[in-house]
Formats: sequence, structure tokens, C-alpha cells
Amino acid sequence: MVGQYARADNPAWVSETGFEAATAPYHFHVLGRGGIGFSVFGIDGNEDTPDTQAAIAAHAAGFGLLAPLQRELAAGAFAGTLQAAVEHAAVEPAGVPKQSLRFGPWQAQVSFGAPGWGEAPAILPGTAQHDGRALVLELHPNVFLVTGFNSRVEFVRDRADGKYGQLLRVEQGRYVDGQWQFVRLLNGDETDYGLNFRRRDPYVLRVTVGTY
Repeated sequence: MVGQYARADNPAWVSETGFEAATAPYHFHVLGRGGIGFSVFGIDGNEDTPDTQAAIAAHAAGFGLLAPLQRELAAGAFAGTLQAAVEHAAVEPAGVPKQSLRFGPWQAQVSFGAPGWGEAPAILPGTAQHDGRALVLELHPNVFLVTGFNSRVEFVRDRADGKYGQLLRVEQGRYVDGQWQFVRLLNGDETDYGLNFRRRDPYVLRVTVGTY
């Protein structure tokens, strides 16, 4: 549905969406298609049930993660350098392939259900909760901002020029008043098979890639 409105001259605004945990990943989908807003409907006056608590937690986690990045995401959506991958609620019995987000010669390949360690197979089982999602923003040539939940992101490069791609630097950090604040540098064991984002306590990474 969002695709019918996702044009450069008509950015999508989702004014109402269901208040369930299952709709939280589509926040990423809307932003990745150049959308400018995602509003949850029916959040007032609900009974305090496990489903309500799960919905609150799921949507709060997404909005809380992205709130400090609003300016960067808006600029990327306007420039066409922001993309998202979202896991579908229903997974085929045979599994699902990786989703590829293309940025010039680079691809960000997103996996849902990859093992905690080791290569991700070409066909994946999906996550237990079917709530995986990832956002990738190209800040500059060869520099990306990456975040998500319950997913793995791998950067691979087309080799039309015979060059191989590699990760040069992966920083964990945060934006404060529009400025990137470095927190720590990820080591090789943390990036060997891709950038893994947990379901809980997600983080934001600034990734620099290069060739050799």
C-alpha cells in the first residue's frame, strides 16, 4: 500500500495503523520508502493486558531508537539514501532469502533468522517473533548508518572493477543535537559474519567500508 504513494513529490504519511506489536516493524518500512510519518491508532483507554503491554513495548522501542536520528533520517529520505528491510509476519515453510538494499556498488544484505555465529545460509527460517527489521542510511560515499532489531546486516560489493569490499571501521554511538558521539569500536569477532542486531537493547552503528 505504501508503495502506491511513495513518490518524490508525495511522501507517504501513515496517519493510523493498528495498535499491536506486529505492526511496529512497519514503522521502518514506511521510513525506508521515503515516508514522513507513522502514527499508531487506538492507544488510549486500552485494558492492561499482556497484548497491550507487548504493543506498547514494541512501538516504544522503535520510536525510542529512531528519535535521536530524526534529522538524519529525514535528510536521507529526502535524498533517497535511506532504505529499510522488514521481516514479513508470515514466513513460507521453505524459508525466506536475504533482502538486498542497493547503494551504488554496495549492497546491504539483511538476514532474518541468521545463526548467532557463522555464515547465514541463502534461505533463512525467519525469527521466532517475525519482527525483524533494519534501516540503512548512506551518509556519505562508503559511510553508512545502520540500526535495527532482530536482524543481521552484511555489506557486500559488486566486483565490476575487480576490487573486493571490506569493513574498515564500525563504530557504535549515538546522535546528540545532530552530532555523532562515538561510544566504542566493534572488534573483528563482532563483525566477522555481519552486523548483528538483537531484539532487545538495539544500538546504532556508523560503518565505513572500503576496497582493496
